[in-house]
Amino acid sequence: MEQLYQIDPPAVPYEQMSLEQLCQIEDEFVHIVQKLWNNKRIDLVICSSGGTAQLLEQSSIPYQLIYPMPHQIQQALDFLVHKIMLRRTKDSLSAVISVSASGSADSQMKHLHKCLMDFNRENVTDFLLQKSPHGFDIYTNLNTVRRITNGFSACRLRHYLCEHLDTGICIGYGIGNSVSEAMENAQDAGHEARSGGSSYIITESGERIGPLDSQHILTLPGDPSPEQQEAAHRCGLSPITIQKLCSVLQIMQTNIITSRELASKLDVTVVNANRVLNSLVEGGYAETTFNKSTISRGRPSKVYRINLPGVPKGNE
Repeated sequence: MEQLYQIDPPAVPYEQMSLEQLCQIEDEFVHIVQKLWNNKRIDLVICSSGGTAQLLEQSSIPYQLIYPMPHQIQQALDFLVHKIMLRRTKDSLSAVISVSASGSADSQMKHLHKCLMDFNRENVTDFLLQKSPHGFDIYTNLNTVRRITNGFSACRLRHYLCEHLDTGICIGYGIGNSVSEAMENAQDAGHEARSGGSSYIITESGERIGPLDSQHILTLPGDPSPEQQEAAHRCGLSPITIQKLCSVLQIMQTNIITSRELASKLDVTVVNANRVLNSLVEGGYAETTFNKSTISRGRPSKVYRINLPGVPKGNE
């Protein structure tokens, strides 16, 4: 936003050009834009040509296609600049990272503190450390969390600590509109992480994301629906467990699942998955249908039909 790049039109009017000339100009335009994009000199491209927009789409360059009227261009530019400013403002939201270690000996805490400082130095992050009952709390911002989680998909910090420490590590990321809100979310995410032995994120809108580094990362809405809360109460399960189960089944596009499939999707043991499914049966939200044969030796897997609200229906 420090500079707007405008590419001047050719001397010959577009109406007098051949199709070949028009295609050549579009290619030259995209070539210039590609260089600016690769050098991180632009945020997006505003154009009025559908052919150019298609080329930008193929090059994965953000663009906005608008009608070629001056006042519309100005309105679109003002709107897009506003969106960019909002994104940059959001990146500065408060964030707290709760790092928990399985041990609490002074020597372990000192080693953990050193590893966190080394990670901060090597990754040029904006950290402020504070001792906590389970380990350390890190005060930072959303932009830093995005970087060290690869856009909420992995946990580079946990990888680093596990490589340098002999103790188990669990990490909860909390994002908030204030430091206190970020801390509360980090504590909840840390509790979730200690239960699953991984890393979780809770955003400022209450979304729960995790476990990170899993093939089945789930993103849950902030609050369970009244129907999900009722199901949790009747089955003796937590509302978050019901949310996770509904999310898994929506991804699978079915309401038919085995305990092994659920354990894989939730990154829990088969015993825990069986407990959840049996609780649903007792609460009237699931029923067993048949046993699925397996290639390997052993008992066939019991198949459950889930009858929670909002869960898609599947074919057996």
